[in-house]
Amino acid sequence: MKIRFTTTSNIDLEKEILIEGVGFESTFGSSARLRHEKNGLPVWETAWSQYTYTCTGMFQYTYVGAERGFLSQDLLPDFQGVLILSAEGSYGKYEGKDALRAYASKKSFAYAKVEGIVPYLRNFSNDIDGYTVAAIAATVYGKRVSNRATTRLAKKAKEKLRV
Repeated sequence: MKIRFTTTSNIDLEKEILIEGVGFESTFGSSARLRHEKNGLPVWETAWSQYTYTCTGMFQYTYVGAERGFLSQDLLPDFQGVLILSAEGSYGKYEGKDALRAYASKKSFAYAKVEGIVPYLRNFSNDIDGYTVAAIAATVYGKRVSNRATTRLAKKAKEKLRV
């Protein structure tokens, strides 16, 4: 997935990579990596997942990685005042501040189609996420769910669907 975004402050990635807790973490010996593309653009590569944040201009960045990984790694500069410009991946390309939400909703609906639970979605809001779809699928098919958040959603789904 690729997410283009802007921030309200310019970040000097060359300096940030040297800061404890931002560029590296000594307790576990992990560190982010800063490299440069052929055109000279700095690319911040996260420590464990190798997701990337490329500085494409003043206050402008492009993230490449998993949808749920966006801005969620421990070793990252403080991207302040993030405004999403676009989100694109296997489920399409979306523009504007709600691009990420639109992408996630489309992805969840596609998963719901695969699970065969689209008819059950009418009992929920149009803006569902993957956890809600997983909970509904688990409820409908009587499957065990894997984490607490999904378990709570499965209980809500069971009440709404009366399964």
